[in-house]
Amino acid sequence: QNWDMSLFKNIPFGASERRSIQLRLEAFNTFNHPNFNDRAIGANVTGPWAYANPTDPLTITKNNNFGTFLDTYSGGGGYRVVQLGAKIYF
Repeated sequence: QNWDMSLFKNIPFGASERRSIQLRLEAFNTFNHPNFNDRAIGANVTGPWAYANPTDPLTITKNNNFGTFLDTYSGGGGYRVVQLGAKIYF
């Protein structure tokens, strides 16, 4: 999740509303939410394969880290950035 948000305020000045100043507040990655990569879903499979005892049972077991997140996603989003700005319209 990567949310960018902006707030704008137009303030007219002078006799006509043609002239104005716009105050801006912009935030990138506003909520700074961590984005996770895929989960670990590995499994161990053993059984009666070639060069093994043919009477061995077929067993499937989960890895120790099964279902856990591998790491956080660090692309694209990055840190929260806030910037202020002003525009003058004549």
